Amino acid sequence: MNNDNNDNNDNNDTLIKALFDEMRYEKLDRKERIIVSLMLLAWWKISNRLDLGLPENLKINKTFDNLNNVFFEIFDFTKDESFNEEHRLIVSKVNFTTLVTLVDLILTMGSNGILEKFNPSDASLLGLQHGSLPEEVVDFMVSLAQEIVGKEVYLPWEMTGQFTGRVICKKGLPIIESDFYTGYSNLIATIISDKPIKVLNNDLYANPGVVDVEVGKLRKLPIAIANLIVRGSLRQVKVITDYDLFERFKYNSKSTQGRAISHLLMQIKGRIIFMVPQNFLFTGADRDLRSYLVRSQILEAVVSMPTGLIDTASASFSIVILNTDKASSKVRFVNADVAEYISVVPRDKNKLINIEKLCRLVIDSKHEDYNVRDVSIDEILEKNADLVVSSYILDAIAKHAEQMQGVALYTFAKLISPKTLAEALDGIEVAEVGAQDLPSFGYIQSASKTLNVAIDRRKIKDLFLRPDDIVLVIKGSVGKVGIVPADAPLDYWLAGRSSVVIRVDDNRGNHQENWVNPKALYMLLRSDLGREILNRLFKGSTVSFIKLSQLQDLIIPLPTQDETEKANEVLEEEAVIQKEIMALHKRQSELSLDFWKLNNN
Repeated sequence: MNNDNNDNNDNNDTLIKALFDEMRYEKLDRKERIIVSLMLLAWWKISNRLDLGLPENLKINKTFDNLNNVFFEIFDFTKDESFNEEHRLIVSKVNFTTLVTLVDLILTMGSNGILEKFNPSDASLLGLQHGSLPEEVVDFMVSLAQEIVGKEVYLPWEMTGQFTGRVICKKGLPIIESDFYTGYSNLIATIISDKPIKVLNNDLYANPGVVDVEVGKLRKLPIAIANLIVRGSLRQVKVITDYDLFERFKYNSKSTQGRAISHLLMQIKGRIIFMVPQNFLFTGADRDLRSYLVRSQILEAVVSMPTGLIDTASASFSIVILNTDKASSKVRFVNADVAEYISVVPRDKNKLINIEKLCRLVIDSKHEDYNVRDVSIDEILEKNADLVVSSYILDAIAKHAEQMQGVALYTFAKLISPKTLAEALDGIEVAEVGAQDLPSFGYIQSASKTLNVAIDRRKIKDLFLRPDDIVLVIKGSVGKVGIVPADAPLDYWLAGRSSVVIRVDDNRGNHQENWVNPKALYMLLRSDLGREILNRLFKGSTVSFIKLSQLQDLIIPLPTQDETEKANEVLEEEAVIQKEIMALHKRQSELSLDFWKLNNN
């Protein structure tokens, strides 16, 4: 995303948060506050639409007596679902004085021109709506749809309005069908468009709503975009699948994602873009469906996305592109889980970057690099229709690893697994280094979790972290890594239970050729090369996890002397910068300490 878009998103968030703040004493949850904010903003929008001809007494003002009645009359006049009964009931919970304050604030924003470019497409993120996605992921998926001007875009199971807003901004025509109504799509459409949309609220499996009644079949639409990661269970499975009038469920797919795709195949004549959990790509439950997609030349591309982008999947997910209108003799596999498309943001989450370049790489067969490969149908079928990207791509990093001389990890280091220690109020105090304590750069600075354990400190001496110990997460956020500094507290820090400690044996290694300096090993493990080496240990797993037996046999490329020295230099320079940043943060927090202090005397 460019800087202008980032600025607009920040302004949109700030605006809604200002309205949030005025409702801080109201008995509303976050989603209800979002609905109230968007409903009042929608009122401002339709009041300023010249083409609508809204009566003057229904336009936004501060002299209303009963806002619920006003919104009822607006709904009766416009038939706009933004002002439906469900939304009106939420507004009726708000104190009258608060409503007047909110309307006054919105009128001020409007007169200052702040609302002219307001776009609440990602408001669901503030409301903590289940299924909300990072803005960049939604941008990427909509970009993959390519040209959508004037086209109907099917958005099944749309709960957040994020796809709706972007489709409208690209002048597409969203058709939303979902078994779970949230209100976001209607409200967003009213605010950013002059054409309110109709959201179908029904069970897509038992009672699909986008139907051509004259022929008794699902109406064909040209494009679909869907988040299938949060799909719930299929109710009345046997009845629906065995007696489906539209013959959708004929591919013997067992997962809810598979059945959702079966529905989309019958609804769409064109491109289908959806995101799925990694297990859909390789498990036996969906093999028949995957084989059908490949044999029928419907499958266009599979994109392996970076881990840490979304909260609902600790393991990586993938975006799949189908095309029911144009045959694909080869399938494009793209690995986006590389540094070029990842930026680390606060709280050690990942952010998708270089979206336009990634989109070109996926769509345009002329664009090639080591992270993309076009694979024949025969090769895919030989692998039982396995669609895991890493099954087909041997990228530059892997090639480099193969060419380097390597040595097994166990030959120069030992692995130390954390133990579960019983807690006791009168036990010894220790601190646990968790995944959240492992910084992206430099040394580990702190252990955030303290606890008292009932054990003699001497009995767990080997478990305490020592300088140059490497902490590697092997469960959950697999691959996160940190190194213990020289000034770490003695016999106090322990590794978290989802981690393993790699302790390089100086006594054994310094006298051998096949030995890796611990600082160089740490820098290697966190590099693109290290990420690739570790990723291959749990490729295809439903849950990210590395077995200790695999890890100890891991072949580590031997760095040269120059590479070792350079790695040490970079790490020390990072440590210096790290301390400077911490000092600046401390100074920053101290600047305002003396202002408006509470007098405790």
